[in-house]
Amino acid sequence: MSRPLALLILLSLVAPSLPAAAAGQKPGQWLVTSRMTMKGIPEEQLAQMRKMGMGGIFSGEPRTTKQCVTPEQAAKGIDFDQGRNGCQYANKVVTATRVSADVVCPGPRLKGKGHIDMTLSGDSAYSGRWSLDGVDRAGNKLQQEIQFDGKWDKASCDADALGGKPR
Repeated sequence: MSRPLALLILLSLVAPSLPAAAAGQKPGQWLVTSRMTMKGIPEEQLAQMRKMGMGGIFSGEPRTTKQCVTPEQAAKGIDFDQGRNGCQYANKVVTATRVSADVVCPGPRLKGKGHIDMTLSGDSAYSGRWSLDGVDRAGNKLQQEIQFDGKWDKASCDADALGGKPR
């Protein structure tokens, strides 16, 4: 799998998890459902992904993951974590009910721009959208869109929950 594709898969996991740690959100385990579509993936990379059992990841089918938010993360609030995924966030707006930002990926693995926008529904639910248009290192034009929603599940986290520390 190419590095740009791996980066986009990472982004698809990171983007929906940002609001789980929004200020005022409950710590604990969250269930996050995302629906991702992606255009521009070279056929040979899709074939590799199918062999790995990941063929439907970009089809828009719902995919639910467990994400753990520690009490420290919940108290800190949104952490856009500049640089973790090679992209930066600009024009950030964080209120009690809304989070939005422009996404800028300067390259070299992925060069592109996008936006994330989400609505927080109290301390136990959110929904949003992530979009990104870019070009990978090989010159492939990529377009990604993710619709996502999260809801608080329980105070303790299962061992297989992403992020945070299981309790």
